[in-house]
Amino acid sequence: MPEPIFYRIRDEFAPGSNSEMHEALPTWALSYLKIVVRRQQPAANSDLTVRDLVSFISRIAVYVRGATVFDLDGEAAFMTGAFLYCKSVPFLKRALNNANSQHFATIYVPFSRKPLMPTSGIKPVARGESVLYMRFGTVPTNTAMSIYAVGWRDNAPDWTVRCTRYSQNITTTGPNDLILAPVGPILGFIFNESNPKETATTTLMSELRFLIQGVEDTLISYDLNALTSDRALTTMIPTDTEEHAHIENLAGAYTQNATTTSRTLSAAELTRYFPLLLDELYDPDAVIAVAPGVDVRLRTVATGTGTLNVILVEMFTIPEPRPT
Repeated sequence: MPEPIFYRIRDEFAPGSNSEMHEALPTWALSYLKIVVRRQQPAANSDLTVRDLVSFISRIAVYVRGATVFDLDGEAAFMTGAFLYCKSVPFLKRALNNANSQHFATIYVPFSRKPLMPTSGIKPVARGESVLYMRFGTVPTNTAMSIYAVGWRDNAPDWTVRCTRYSQNITTTGPNDLILAPVGPILGFIFNESNPKETATTTLMSELRFLIQGVEDTLISYDLNALTSDRALTTMIPTDTEEHAHIENLAGAYTQNATTTSRTLSAAELTRYFPLLLDELYDPDAVIAVAPGVDVRLRTVATGTGTLNVILVEMFTIPEPRPT
C-alpha cells in the first residue's frame, strides 16, 4: 500500500459573494479532495439544513491537463461524494438554540472509487496541470471554507473517477431521450428529478431504459420505484430526516392539548437523488463498456413535468502531457 498523504490546501477562508477562485492542486497522486464548509448558526432557534451550507457553491470543477474530471454544483457534489464514500451523513449539525453554534458540511470530490483505493485516482502531474475551480453565489454571513487533498507519496493510479452532469427540462409527458457522452466505462448513475412521486403519483422516470446504438443495455426496464429502493444499497442515505413531535396548548386555561406528530424533512431536495452504482450492486468489475463515438442515451417515460439531472460516474484515463 502506498504511503498516504493528508494535506491542507487552504484553511478557514471566507469566499466572496458572486466570486470565483482557481487553486493549483498538489502534484502527487490524488485520491480525493475534501471541501469543509463551516457556518455559524444564523439566529437562535432558526432551522438550518445542509443545503444552507452548500447551495451557495454554484460550481466545483477539477481539470487535469485540460480534461474535466469533476463538474457539479455544491449540492450535487455533496450528494455524489456522500453516495460514493461516506458511512454516515457528512454533516455536523449542532444545537439550534445558540446563535454561536458552528455547523459543518463536508463535500468529498472523489478521484478514487473508494478513499485511498490505490488503483484509482489522479496520477502525479506537473505543477499547474491539475486545477480546482470554484464559483460562488451569495455567501451566507459567518461562513468559512477549508480545502484538503488526500493522496499518496509514491503511486500511479491506472484510472480516475469522473463525475459530470447531464440535464433535461421535461415539459411534456411521454417518452424523452437524454443524450449522454461518456468518455470511459460507466461505473454508475446518480439520478435527480424534481417530480419524484412526493405529493402526487407523477414522475419523470416511470420507465427508464439505457440505449447504446439503439439497443437496450443494462437498464432494460427500470423506474423510479426501483431507484427509490436502491438507495438502501448505497453507502449512505442522506435524507437528513428527524421525527418532530410537540404538545400544543389550544386553550388559555391549559385544559386542552393536542399532540402533533409528523416527520420533518430538513432538506426535502436531498431525497430527490437516486444512486445506481453498478459495482456496489453486483461485482467490483461491473461497468458498462461504451465504445468511443457511439450513440448513448437514457430513454425515460414521464408522467409529469420537471427537470431531470443525471450524474454520470465513469472510469477515466488522465491524458498524457502534450509534447513540448
